[in-house]
Amino acid sequence: MADVAEIVGRDVGRFDRVTLGFTIVRRAQEALRPGEEPLRAAVGQLQGNRKFALLLLTNQRVLVVRGGLTMGFEDLPLDQITSVHTSLTKLVIATGGRHEVDIRAVANVDHVAAAIREAMEGHRVASYTAPAETATAQPDVYDQLRKLGELKNAGVLTEEEFAEKKAKLLAEM
Repeated sequence: MADVAEIVGRDVGRFDRVTLGFTIVRRAQEALRPGEEPLRAAVGQLQGNRKFALLLLTNQRVLVVRGGLTMGFEDLPLDQITSVHTSLTKLVIATGGRHEVDIRAVANVDHVAAAIREAMEGHRVASYTAPAETATAQPDVYDQLRKLGELKNAGVLTEEEFAEKKAKLLAEM
């Protein structure tokens, strides 16, 4: 499993990682669930908050870890995110009108938004289960009866063989 600090170092860079604080990175690592993989990271400021926040995209959710005195989490499961919007350095993630996370001063905001959309699509595809096939494909009984009649008329089947196979086909209907 990839380490959150590695992802933050790769995507955010040293300056923002120091600004963000190692406590937030550690809290994000601790918040990961079994089987959850961190994919991308970004740093920004939550609307109405002057402290930095870590946005961590995983294969299951978007996790926003707030810093400062109000340290906490915003947990946005991928299957509940309805839209991802960007504007210059602003990223808005909505979950069906019930909840919205507005993060400002996000570097590479378009790349982050594209990664979230891609993860959402991948999650939907992975969780999609095709409906079970209810019936096995059966040859058309009428077509089989027609072919049996042709075989009888051509002299390949006797009248008794034809009657026996016809009764068997009709019983299967």
